[in-house]
Amino acid sequence: SIPDLIDHGDNGILVGHSRDEIFNALETVHESPELLNQMSTSAREGSKGWSWQTVNERVGKTYEAVVENQI
Repeated sequence: SIPDLIDHGDNGILVGHSRDEIFNALETVHESPELLNQMSTSAREGSKGWSWQTVNERVGKTYEAVVENQI
């Protein structure tokens, strides 16, 4: 699932479905380029060693979980 891939504030920002939450997250990274750079670096470091097959499997499982929760 997405929360398993993202460590809030470290390598990304987790938000809900509301426009306000999405807007606030975008505003946070817009107003803090340092935070954006830190999260980008952390995300790149965290992805080292992942094969494309592993990425494909995890993304596929995440999409399946999203679809299952929306139906």
